[in-house]
Amino acid sequence: MKWELVGNGMFCPVAVGPRPGQLVLFARAASGELIRRERSPAGWGDVRSLGVPMARTEGGKEIPVDWQLAACSGDPERIDVLGRSPDGDLLHMVARAEPPEPFAFLGSPAATHGEVTIPVGLIGPPAACARAGRIDVFALGQTGEILHTWLEGSEWSGFDSLGVPSLHPGKNASIPIAGALSACRCGREQMALFV
Repeated sequence: MKWELVGNGMFCPVAVGPRPGQLVLFARAASGELIRRERSPAGWGDVRSLGVPMARTEGGKEIPVDWQLAACSGDPERIDVLGRSPDGDLLHMVARAEPPEPFAFLGSPAATHGEVTIPVGLIGPPAACARAGRIDVFALGQTGEILHTWLEGSEWSGFDSLGVPSLHPGKNASIPIAGALSACRCGREQMALFV
């Protein structure tokens, strides 16, 4: 294995390969800017700033995106980038064109108490994987459960709980999760999720 310096002052990197022979790296600069660098068979291209990533609310207010992002691609012409708002909302951006569109709010999981629904937010950065026509996103909920949502076609699903990870299923021995999740696709119908 040969290590190669890709750049200085780049934090929280996430890489995605939208097509054979292409690698796209997203990272944050010390200023908070989202930077993009691509590698083709000819080598690394220039580092390009995409500006400070912001999400736009329905009322037009801009809110910053947390530092750690996730990216995936199930289409050679599209990269999906996911993040989290400071309040725990799931955010989504399609990095197809430059400048990219602002992140869109996908919402957050909610708890219902009586007739009142209360958004509870995500507690960590998302993980994502994709195949043609589908994106799967995983994140941690407030009580430590792993939440799952997906985009199939043009509609996002709601959040489904996959439960709290356990070393010994059925024995109530849950595992407190302290780090980020990581997801990958293992064929068309299988995924792996690492905690």
